[in-house]
Amino acid sequence: MKILILMGSPRLNGNTAELCKPFMEQLKSRGAEVKYIPLDNKQINPCRACYACKNVQGEYGCV
Repeated sequence: MKILILMGSPRLNGNTAELCKPFMEQLKSRGAEVKYIPLDNKQINPCRACYACKNVQGEYGCV
């Protein structure tokens, strides 16, 4: 099983990050492949409602 954890807190070593650690360890101990991605340094913009994502052949994607 593959698990993706998106950590949205701006504090990389804050309470949310600390709560993720035992959760990830439990998942790994049960055989899950865990990927952890902190979102604090990512540029995430809202949807522009341009519908370009619907014009991509064979896949879903945002401009």
